[in-house]
Amino acid sequence: MTITFPMLREKSDMPQELTTRDASIKNDVDQNIKCSAYFIEPLQWIIDAHQGELDGKILCPKCNSKLGNYNWAGMQCSCGAWITPSFSIHRERVDEVITRSITPPT
Repeated sequence: MTITFPMLREKSDMPQELTTRDASIKNDVDQNIKCSAYFIEPLQWIIDAHQGELDGKILCPKCNSKLGNYNWAGMQCSCGAWITPSFSIHRERVDEVITRSITPPT
């Protein structure tokens, strides 16, 4: 299952790996359903909009609506995972698009 945000998609040359207090939470898809936010990599347009600030709101670049929050020091997810740095998009603020790859029969 892949979750995409078309309005947030950007190629990033800043590889970031999420860190959690419990590594099993990071890869547990069922646990992700309980989370109230999606945690994303820091995208360049978010960094450019908030240069020098350690935390703040993530606003839509098109309509200026609040999508979520960021905090370079990290924040705790509703499921208990600690994410550092934290760039969270609230689930209720975006549409979830699930894509599945279909392999052709051989």
